[in-house]
Amino acid sequence: MPIEKKIYELKQSILHKAFKGVLVPQLESDGDAMDLLNEIEELKINIVGNAKNVSKRK
Repeated sequence: MPIEKKIYELKQSILHKAFKGVLVPQLESDGDAMDLLNEIEELKINIVGNAKNVSKRK
């Protein structure tokens, strides 16, 4: 098997494990994916809101 194919398969394997959450132990304080998505959405809304406020001051 060519080295490029092995590297590609290794990357895919690592990504798969990362998305399954098996690379590191999961803590209860980590929450789940929906919690993280909600937190990201709130941060995005705050950033966009702050950017609009800054542009209005100029």
